[in-house]
This record gives sequence, structure tokens and C-alpha cells, in this order.
Amino acid sequence: MDALFDAFRDESFRSSYVLFAFAVMVLPMAALAWWYHTNIRKTPGGRALMQRQNAAPRHLASGVQMAGEISRGKYGDAAKRMQTRVSWIVALWVAALIVVFGLLIWADEVNRAAPGA
Repeated sequence: MDALFDAFRDESFRSSYVLFAFAVMVLPMAALAWWYHTNIRKTPGGRALMQRQNAAPRHLASGVQMAGEISRGKYGDAAKRMQTRVSWIVALWVAALIVVFGLLIWADEVNRAAPGA
């Protein structure tokens, strides 16, 4: 573990790791958004959902309402499966962010408290 903390003391490694962490933060969600919008329009229920989304005001209450409608199956089984899949992917993404950024924060704290750091 000390070798990992020593690696974070190196500015080039730390900078590369921070870039990696931001890539983990941004790229999966960009890919997920592309995948979702490409595939949701392939079903009649998905097209109806996208029309509803485009017509709805952009606030949390309308998003929560649409999520409930999807869960109840209003837009079909394909949209419901996609919502479940997206939820799992986002949960795994959040876990990955906790690990990636948590390691960075932990290493910074250990190195800050270490004598001679």
C-alpha cells in the first residue's frame, strides 16, 4: 500500500490519475446517454416516452412522474427493461466513482499526514 501512496506523490502519476478519474466520471455517462437515446426510439412505447419527455417541463417532478409511468409499464416492457438496466449501470458507475475518487482522496490525506511528504 505504501507503494501506491508513494506513486501519488509523483505529480505526473497524480495528474494522469486525475485525468483517468474524470474520464471515469464523464465517458460512461456519455456512452450511456448515446445508447439510451439510440435504443429507446426503436419501440412505439419508447417513441411515446420521448415525445412525453420533449413536451414536459424540465424539472424533477416531471422526471419522477415519467419514471413511475415507466415502472408501471405505461410505455411497454422494452422501456421498463431499459430503465432497470440504466439504473443498474448508474449504480455501478456511482460505486466506481466512489472507489476511484476515494482512493485519490485517501492517498492525498495519507500523504498530507505522512512526515516528509
